[in-house]
Amino acid sequence: MSQKTGEFVISYGRRQDLKKIFPIYKKDFPAHERKDYQRLEALLAEGSYQLLLLSGRAGEDLLGYALVCKAGQALWLDYLAISSNCRGMGLGSYFFQEIPQLWKNQGMFLEVEMATSNNPAQRGLQQKRIDFYERLGAQRLALPYLFPTEKGAFPMHLYYKPNGEGHPYGILAETLTWVFDNLHKNIASGKKILRQNLQVLGEQLE
Repeated sequence: MSQKTGEFVISYGRRQDLKKIFPIYKKDFPAHERKDYQRLEALLAEGSYQLLLLSGRAGEDLLGYALVCKAGQALWLDYLAISSNCRGMGLGSYFFQEIPQLWKNQGMFLEVEMATSNNPAQRGLQQKRIDFYERLGAQRLALPYLFPTEKGAFPMHLYYKPNGEGHPYGILAETLTWVFDNLHKNIASGKKILRQNLQVLGEQLE
């Protein structure tokens, strides 16, 4: 199944496609943010998690990929990356804005790394990603969000790309519970970190 828009095609990837993109994925994301191959494969097999592939209309080389799922009443963008030789050409903006349309303009949550690296070059890349998502309409939530890793909680920004309806805080507890119970259920400290996130959310809503 695919969606054609202008010069590009967004298609749904399968297991064989995951094998192709996994070596690229390992280079695109830091180790603490990545899932191993077996975990990604299991999530795709469950059906709610989708691998999206961006290519040219003529079936040219891969231009980008994303991993996304429907989490309750919202989408959860787990990963998005553009091929290294295609960056700076507007493909990331196009891809990011098209993904919600595949689910009839569904609101979408995403985690974004903070610009806190001690390495100036790395910190610049982190800030560039933040600026990218904010320029495309993603809104940073005022929530000290914790991302679960094998080594414990890792602070990240949590963003929401609105669809023009409702308020993200009204569905956030349900969404986080779904994400931690499904995407992060293999993390030993996941339930504890979920409780911390929900506690902070509850305090802010009060």
